Parts: sequence; C-alpha cells; structure tokens
Amino acid sequence: MKHSAPVAPVVKKQLTAPTSTPSARIDVAREARHARILKLVKDKREVAIKDIVEHFPELSEKTIQRELLSFIESGVLKKTGDRRWSRYSLS
Repeated sequence: MKHSAPVAPVVKKQLTAPTSTPSARIDVAREARHARILKLVKDKREVAIKDIVEHFPELSEKTIQRELLSFIESGVLKKTGDRRWSRYSLS
C-alpha cells in the first residue's frame, strides 16, 4: 500500500459583492422611504404629517417633517398652511 502525502482540505471561497458601508445602507433606506412617501402623496393628492405617520409607524413625526422639508427645498412638494394645519402636495 502506497502512502501519499496528506491532502489539504479544499476551501471554497464564496464570491460576494463588496460589503456595503453603513452609510450606503442608510441611503438605500432613505431612498425607499422617499419613494413610499411620494407615492402616498401622489395617491392622496394632499397629506398632513399625521396622514403619513399612519402609514409609517416606524418613523417619528420629526423624521417625516424633515423628509417633507427636504422635498419642499428640492421643489418636489409644496406646503400650504402653518403648523398643525400644514398640508403637502406635489408641486
């Protein structure tokens, strides 16, 4: 019987995409959130922050308010009314 040298186990290396950075994951989540908010505004034509909170229980009112403000600043949405009477619609 012939003795052969020990064979090292074959290690298969799994090819994966480069791991995304935390900020990239946050950007993807933000883009998805923006798309959901815009769809809601488009479907209802006009919304208040309270309307959005009902559909996004995972978000705080302050986060929603910041998102709406960014849409206003970029010209996507327009705001009518003040404070709790504020309504948002597509520009």
